[in-house]
Parts: sequence; structure tokens; C-alpha cells
Amino acid sequence: MDNYNNYQNGNNQNPRPYIPPENNSGNIQGFSYQSGPQYNNQGYNNQQAPNMNYPNNGQPSGDEPGKGSAIASLVLGIVSIVCWFLGMGAFVGLITGIIGVICASCSKKAGYTGGIQTGGLVCSIIGLVVSAVVFVTCVACVGALGTAGALFD
Repeated sequence: MDNYNNYQNGNNQNPRPYIPPENNSGNIQGFSYQSGPQYNNQGYNNQQAPNMNYPNNGQPSGDEPGKGSAIASLVLGIVSIVCWFLGMGAFVGLITGIIGVICASCSKKAGYTGGIQTGGLVCSIIGLVVSAVVFVTCVACVGALGTAGALFD
């Protein structure tokens, strides 16, 4: 306690470190070390350790066949919908819709049938159909305006 009070009163000397007793008989607080039975590993000598070399720490690698085509199909389907919805061009929406449907079918042929592939196919078909309707309507309007203009000449 004297060392603690000196340390607390501004004497920056560390208290004495703990020094264990010199008794090395193996008896620590009444417990003694007793050797147990010696086990013989007969029958386990020829076993191999299991293969623990999993790629990516056991996570899927993402190299599933057709997944890239499915993602491309989804992106192209969304671009197709955005093109006709924002009026950027029904022709561009028509082209991206066609390519999106082709990518979705290639993905399904490769064996990938996840939700990305289905969503890409649906978005591409919606974009393709609506872009085709908008494109045909625009062509018909331009043709009607040309005909109407020719009547007044």
C-alpha cells in the first residue's frame, strides 16, 4: 500500500512488479499435474486433411454462364423504356429493345434463369412493343402531315 500511496502522491515510480514464487514442482494452489492416458492415433495416420481452398472464401464467384447477358438485357430493356418515355427516340428504343430480347434469350440458352434474366426480358419486350407503337404512330403522323401539306399546294 505504501508504493501505491507514493505513486498517487506524485512519486512517479512504478510499484514493485509481481515476482512468482520459486516453487516449480508443478503444484499450483493445490493442483498437481497428472499425466493422462496416452492416446495412440492408430487408424488415423492415412487420412488426408479436407480441401479448404474455397475460391472467394466460400462465396459464389459470379461467373455463372449467361449472367452477363441477363444484366445486359435488363440494362437495354430499361434504356428502351426510358427512350420512348422521355421522347428521346422511338427508333433508339426499338433497337435497344430488340437487342435486349436477344440478350435475354441468349442468357436463357446459357442456363441462367434468375430474376435478372426475367426482368430483362420483360423490360425489353415492354420497351420493344411500346417503341414500335410510338415509331409507327410517328411515321403515320408524318405521312398524314405530308399528305395534308400536298393538298394545300
